[in-house]
Amino acid sequence: MKKLITLSLFVLCVFVNAFSASYNSTGSANWALPATWIETAGPSIGSHAVPGSGDNATILNGHTVTVSGGTPSCANLTVNSTGKITISAGTLTVNGNYTLTGTETGTGQLKFSGAGASHVITGTVA
Repeated sequence: MKKLITLSLFVLCVFVNAFSASYNSTGSANWALPATWIETAGPSIGSHAVPGSGDNATILNGHTVTVSGGTPSCANLTVNSTGKITISAGTLTVNGNYTLTGTETGTGQLKFSGAGASHVITGTVA
């Protein structure tokens, strides 16, 4: 019975991770636009889609990604050193780790969720 439970948990973890992906920004644009993101790891590498609550998102150097409403979410968010996240409206939820070495601005909300997540902020919060 113990082996069956262990095997079931393993299969569940593999199944859940099979649908998570990692996305990089493609330029300066709105978070909600699929063209803003390109999948770099996951089931559809090279495709454009908006990161979901189980996906990782990275805003690359020189890019500004704007949340202008709604309630987008991601698993982990990284904003590189000359990258920028602007939350002008709505609430962006990060369900895991948040690493900011770039800039965060705006009047919207940034919400953190998830036990044991780290929030490393060495960039600018304006």
